[in-house]
Amino acid sequence: TDRFILGLELFLILISNTRSVYLILLLFLFLVNLDKIKIEQRQWSTLKYISMLFCAIFLYYFFGFLITHSDSYAHRVNGLINFFEYYRNDWFHL
Repeated sequence: TDRFILGLELFLILISNTRSVYLILLLFLFLVNLDKIKIEQRQWSTLKYISMLFCAIFLYYFFGFLITHSDSYAHRVNGLINFFEYYRNDWFHL
């Protein structure tokens, strides 16, 4: 019943083989279990700074590696870069 539906959804998530679904799943699991994490009030600020650092490193990795090595994103980003390079000296027509 409920376990079957959850198992089916997990199966469909795994066979979708998309990075964005995996990231959303990890974020969802973290947010669902956030109340079960026992952290004192003064440790929340430390956790906040560590998570901000982790997010910055992750975004650097994500935009630096995953998007440029993904075919569809690579074509779009390279096209945008080429567009700005082509019209760099001609701001009037940009």
